[in-house]
Amino acid sequence: MKNFAIFILSVFILCNAAPALAETSEKPFLKEFGILSGTGSGKLKTKDHYKFVPVIARFGFELIDLGPKNLFEFELEPYVGFVTDPETNKEYGANLLLKYGYFLTKRICPYVEGGAGVVYQKELTVNVGSHVSFLPQAGAGLTYFLNDNLAVNAGYRYRHLSDAGRKEPNRGINSDMWLTGISWFF
Repeated sequence: MKNFAIFILSVFILCNAAPALAETSEKPFLKEFGILSGTGSGKLKTKDHYKFVPVIARFGFELIDLGPKNLFEFELEPYVGFVTDPETNKEYGANLLLKYGYFLTKRICPYVEGGAGVVYQKELTVNVGSHVSFLPQAGAGLTYFLNDNLAVNAGYRYRHLSDAGRKEPNRGINSDMWLTGISWFF
């Protein structure tokens, strides 16, 4: 738990220091703020299903301006996951992702994203022997802009939760996650 608290504190400090790095830019450093939720499901070694409902806050920071048809962001996503099956549990974590989108029209922007995170599970599961685990993931989705600053999005992510072999058992939990949300762009 101590390592997880240090990680969250480090991310908070970096996010608060990041705008100072972009003071010379005319554009805001924070490009997107969003709220996402949905559903996720995976299988455990006992053939039970691992079902959860994630609630994610998305902070998207523009990395490079690739022109008006491109969106290239570094994303920080603190989240909590409410596990409903096989037993109730909670996941607390933060993801660091890269996202690339290409505007097909002024309003429609498909995207791909990928990265990893750290997660703390309150209760141990049959597939993971440690409370603190890693969370590599990748996905794709579609953002639809309602106006210049407000968008809705829907997407899919594949994620793998495991403690990287630090403690047995370590079969991991592979999950499919479907997300919808709303984002404000600056």
